[in-house]
Amino acid sequence: MSLPPLPRRLLTAALLPLLLAACGLRPPCGPGGCAADDALAAKVRTALDSHPALMVNPLYVQVIGDAAYVTGGVDSDLERQEVHDIVAAVPGIKTVDVSVSILSNMNF
Repeated sequence: MSLPPLPRRLLTAALLPLLLAACGLRPPCGPGGCAADDALAAKVRTALDSHPALMVNPLYVQVIGDAAYVTGGVDSDLERQEVHDIVAAVPGIKTVDVSVSILSNMNF
């Protein structure tokens, strides 16, 4: 015996959040990202912006869960390490991936 389509959909919609919670997963984010990721990215951005030497070149931040991804450019390996250390110190960030170019090494 099978259930009619509408009640089965309602049952699935009601149980899905419970199943995801039980598995330790969260529902996927929409095209604009998760609000929690955006809030944490704003904290990372604020931390980076508090260091004037790093504001010379553009840095871009994306946060997915507890992982921060930083791209852009810096002037030296020392600045690259500084970016890593600043981002790693933000509460809520557990993984940091700094994929920046050292602009002083680039030939234009």
